[in-house]
Amino acid sequence: MCEFPLKTYSYSCDCSQNGFSDLHCEVPHPPCWSQPCFNHALCHEEGNNYTCKCLPGFEGNHCELDVNECGSSPCVNGATCIERSWKAHYGFETLLPEHYDPRHAGGYVCRCPPGFTGTLCEEDIDDCASVPCHNGGSCRDSINSYICICSPGYTGVQCSMSTVFSFKSAGNHLSFQSVLVDAEALWNVTLSFRTELKNTVLFRRRSKEAILILELLEGRLQASLNLGKEASVDGASWVLELPKEVADGDWHTVEVALAKGRLLLLLHKQCQGENCGAEAQLKIDSITWESSVHTIVIGSHAEGENSGSFIGCMRDLFVDSQLIIPEEWLNAIVVNITLGCNRCLDNPCKNQATCVTLGQSYQCKCQRPYEGHDCTEGNL
Repeated sequence: MCEFPLKTYSYSCDCSQNGFSDLHCEVPHPPCWSQPCFNHALCHEEGNNYTCKCLPGFEGNHCELDVNECGSSPCVNGATCIERSWKAHYGFETLLPEHYDPRHAGGYVCRCPPGFTGTLCEEDIDDCASVPCHNGGSCRDSINSYICICSPGYTGVQCSMSTVFSFKSAGNHLSFQSVLVDAEALWNVTLSFRTELKNTVLFRRRSKEAILILELLEGRLQASLNLGKEASVDGASWVLELPKEVADGDWHTVEVALAKGRLLLLLHKQCQGENCGAEAQLKIDSITWESSVHTIVIGSHAEGENSGSFIGCMRDLFVDSQLIIPEEWLNAIVVNITLGCNRCLDNPCKNQATCVTLGQSYQCKCQRPYEGHDCTEGNL
């Protein structure tokens, strides 16, 4: 386009709109003059033509297309894929730099959900690596968590809470009430104990309709159920016995259950064979269980009664599948019960030997001429 200035006979050519230059717009611009390539791509001239050399993360003739690097869902385990070319995420996403740089816009990053790590979030973080379980508990890794499988005598998320308690002398007992929510629900008491008393009471459970007792008679477990006048059948009773001797000072785990017309007595873990359980079928059509509140006495027949009192240690006491933890005995009657287990309570050392407690074990300091673990071997 020619322009004639007023009162002159000269002119000038405006080439700004047609891609040419020079005095008469007769010289074409170089192919890359118009900056045809997008996203900071490099324009390469080839005669009268050009090609765009794209930076990583872009494609197309003019590098105008953002490569969909998250389209193949490379991040696993529920991770979020974020492309480095997404400008809006810069300054907010911690996995990206503060400012966008097109030279580093290729690729992607994976934002891992809790519990996973790795470039693609393919690695499960070992939450057990810090050894979180105490007192000999074993750790099982989970997703962003762990589960402690506690050793006997301990409970809690990290097995840091003891379930062990001791009865030092006659008359010591633990008494509390248990609420049975469903009349058809299972009556169940499970506990571990150690004692050398041949005849002693482990627990007594009483409702308006029945009394359930677990005791040792001549060193053997016996469970008895007696129905009272409040039950639909007055005076009926059942007794279960196990032949295994358990008054040996070692730990034993026993369970007594009453449900669906059956009374069960089971000796767990150390016991093997057919002598580890007994069962009685309650041969009555029905028993009416109207009472929801039961009184449970551990270590004695009844409060204030010394006959048959338990002396020894107990742990892992469950009543109707509810763990009874010593630290939570707020509403219980506790008479001279101590936490932990003093292995010397049962006087395991013989012949005037001195007993020394070692955790949940003991050591006997023998008097001459005796020796052996319990100082029972004479060397005369």
